[in-house]
Amino acid sequence: MRPSKNSFAQIGRPDVVVMLSYGYELPVFSRARALWDFYLSHFANLTYFVYRATDELGHGEIVHNGHDLLIGSDARTRYGKGGGDNYASSGVWSLTENISQISCQLASYQYLLRRFDKPFYVCHSTITSVVDFRALFALIDTLPGTGVFAGMPAKITTPGDYQNLSVVCGTNCLFSRDVVELILDRFDPESRHNAVPQDVNISLMLKDIDRVPLPFFSFVKPRNPAGNLNNVGDVTRKMLDMGHYHFRVKTSSEQMQMGRREDVDPWIMLEIMRAILGYQPDPGAAVDLKARVLRSLGTASGKRMAAYEKNFFSESRDFPLTDEEAEMVFPELCVPVEPGYFA
Repeated sequence: MRPSKNSFAQIGRPDVVVMLSYGYELPVFSRARALWDFYLSHFANLTYFVYRATDELGHGEIVHNGHDLLIGSDARTRYGKGGGDNYASSGVWSLTENISQISCQLASYQYLLRRFDKPFYVCHSTITSVVDFRALFALIDTLPGTGVFAGMPAKITTPGDYQNLSVVCGTNCLFSRDVVELILDRFDPESRHNAVPQDVNISLMLKDIDRVPLPFFSFVKPRNPAGNLNNVGDVTRKMLDMGHYHFRVKTSSEQMQMGRREDVDPWIMLEIMRAILGYQPDPGAAVDLKARVLRSLGTASGKRMAAYEKNFFSESRDFPLTDEEAEMVFPELCVPVEPGYFA
């Protein structure tokens, strides 16, 4: 049964704040931001903020305009545009961009603590993702009120300070208020670890806090902006059936000569949004998938994920995490990659 628009208007919790982050690094971010305006117009009862760093304000200064938070960061002033190639040119965050992202996130936390005096959860998403908040809130119902550090798990395997560190990916992460306070208390502005990506930095600061694994699903298959999107809705609905609720869009279309990311990914996001808005989920499916993610990790206790796990994804995984995997598991969803439109 197709849900009514009024049913989306009722979705929201007074103890949950959704934070969407983006930047000026790529044109796809600003286009995705416009799509979120369309999507969020359906969720009149949702508490959310969209934030990004700017060098046009003083360091840590915040300008609040509706749901938008502009946060001053002087990282570019202090460090210039050096520290390696920037994200727009290399796909890897530079030293300056890492520092800017960390300072921006900390400033947003300070804002939340000033704004909300009662316990809350803060849910993070990148601007190039789409989230079904109904399933997200069903997952939150299974979590304790404190000590929550949750999201898609990853493990660093390179030798050094971070080897075997279990990282909660910044693409989708969830904190309880007390953990937000811990992050602010533990942040050392002089630490050499501030040069790493913010999700690694925070995971290191919270190495004494167990992680709650949560999935996200990625659309990564190269697609043609003039077509080849007709199965995006089908894939999304199938994954919603399985319990997925967070859909990240990060294609490699440009590398495959099939169009720039900003000309492909927003169209994929729109199809995902349409699929979610026309779909009535089973909240129990998301809770079941959360348990399946934990089982697939093969953690020592079987009930939690510690900061350092040697056996990681050591058990069989019976659910797809990308559209390419989904098409392998469910051949009826598969459509061929079309010839390069811009070749």
